[in-house]
Parts: sequence; structure tokens; C-alpha cells
Amino acid sequence: MPDPAAIARESALSLLDEVKDPCSAAAGTPLGLLEMGLVKRLVLKPEGTAIVELRLTAPFCHMIAYFHEEITKRLTSLPGICTVEISTDEGLDWNTSYMSPAAQAARARKFAAAAALAGQ
Repeated sequence: MPDPAAIARESALSLLDEVKDPCSAAAGTPLGLLEMGLVKRLVLKPEGTAIVELRLTAPFCHMIAYFHEEITKRLTSLPGICTVEISTDEGLDWNTSYMSPAAQAARARKFAAAAALAGQ
């Protein structure tokens, strides 16, 4: 029998990845929070609270309010989640190694294509 807590966690992670990082979108490669490696921790408490810790890519990220709104909207759509607590780090430890392998490959292809165009 499937574990309800594991199913809820997978659903929450999937919803978090629907939130696209605006900076990656502006760069032409819209990536979700998981793809970007921005979700540091997710805890789903039995009383209905979701705790999300985000890893920012820069200390002066202007998208924190957007992330709060989108994450809260999505996670409270899950059955049993009534409250969402979101915290962020200082934006000093993120690097590309936190990105998913697929996102890293897409980034490498984009840079290679840009380098090829510059070399023409």
C-alpha cells in the first residue's frame, strides 16, 4: 500500500517545481524551483503546516514575495495543508551544482550555442 506521507511529499515537490524562477525565465530557460536547486528543505507536518526553506541565488533577490505567493497558493491547494511557512537563506551559498542534471545540461547547451554565435 502506498505511503500517504510519501505521496503528499511528492505532490508538494511537484507543485514547488511548477513555480518558475523568474531569473531563469528571463535568461530564456525557465526552470522550476527544484530544477534550480532552490528548495533547501520541505517538511510537511501532520497538523497541516508545510515548511519550505529556500536557497536564494543572490543576496538581494527581488523575487522573494513572488516565491511566497506562488508557493503558498500551490501548497495550500493540497489536501490537509492549511499553513505554509517559508524561509530563505542569505543568497550566498547557491551555485550551479545545486541544479538538476537536466537543468545543468540545458544551461551548458545554451552557453555553447551563445559561444558559437559569438564566434561567427
